Amino acid sequence: FGSRVRSSGAAALCVVPPAGPFSSHARWISAAAHALVNMGLHSAMLRLALVAPATLVLSKKPDDKQPDDKDKGCHDAVEGEICHDDVIWAKDYAIDTRPEWYPGLTNESSFADFQAHLHYCYWNRCPKPCAATTQHDCAMLGRFWDSTGCEDAKKNSDCATQVTWAMEFGLALHPEWYPTLTEESNFRQFQHRLYQGELAGLEFNDCPEPCCHDSLPGELCFEDVEWAKAHGINLDDMNHVYPPTLTNESDFAEFQAYLHLCYPERCPEPCATTEVQANYDSNHALECPDQPHTR
Repeated sequence: FGSRVRSSGAAALCVVPPAGPFSSHARWISAAAHALVNMGLHSAMLRLALVAPATLVLSKKPDDKQPDDKDKGCHDAVEGEICHDDVIWAKDYAIDTRPEWYPGLTNESSFADFQAHLHYCYWNRCPKPCAATTQHDCAMLGRFWDSTGCEDAKKNSDCATQVTWAMEFGLALHPEWYPTLTEESNFRQFQHRLYQGELAGLEFNDCPEPCCHDSLPGELCFEDVEWAKAHGINLDDMNHVYPPTLTNESDFAEFQAYLHLCYPERCPEPCATTEVQANYDSNHALECPDQPHTR
């Protein structure tokens, strides 16, 4: 697998997948994770192997054989499938070491409940089970950004006036008030900053949360953006689906914008202005990691 290293006093292991077709990587990673479990490494590092961004599992070639019950929109994972391995690992091991990953579940919960949880909380890593389950959405708090109540400031509103002043004068006069913003930051980024001040009770500017969100650590979108940026774009049978403007050095927001265009229900639109969104043409097909010709 690699070599054991230490970081902040915690043991970690460097795991490097073998060369070869991508279809073999997911099974190799699952096998590696189980080997790590057998070695006694029941830490968050295993999340990379079993509950990391599921583009690994979803990125199938168009001619891959699908489950027989695909027309039902559900499938009960069976032995030999990646999802089955994930469920067994979560049910037998991870629920004891990281119960916060599985709110509402216990060792006594059904296989279908665990499969449904992985389906809803981990980028559809597992298909929705056909068997009866108590899990019908993701119960992990903070896993997804809640856009309820968001509103982009209306022209001539009090919020718009405040945002305009901050952009034209406030940043130059008091840059310490806007530590994450620059002259290149856009209107919605400034609105988000004023919304945060309002939310904290430090300012009164009548600014609602804008309908955009720069993904944060702990959110599913953040994890998948990190994975796509560091790993997904480098896979031989995947790199062709990413826009040619994206590289490992591209900004986080560029990858988030791409994933938002592919999966708007999973990744929110970033507040930052991005080249990916500027170049996107809704009249042309957009290639996505798990659906090569989605739009």
